[in-house]
Amino acid sequence: MQKEPGFGGRASIQGKVFVYDTNKEQTDTLAEGYLGNINVFISVDGQEGVLEQVDTDLNGSYKLKSFARGPINCGFTAIA
Repeated sequence: MQKEPGFGGRASIQGKVFVYDTNKEQTDTLAEGYLGNINVFISVDGQEGVLEQVDTDLNGSYKLKSFARGPINCGFTAIA
């Protein structure tokens, strides 16, 4: 029996958040780099709510773990 996508499995996602700061016209890059304190989250495809969330460390790294694999969405909090 295959487990449905969701919390409680052995799958994980990890990565780093890299951002570009551009001018208003988006023609010139003003700054770029890995960014800390960004909220990264996953949700199960087709279901409401957040399955797991974590903030990036000072180097922009994150790891979301302990969920069953399957169709999921990964997103992050928009930067104002």
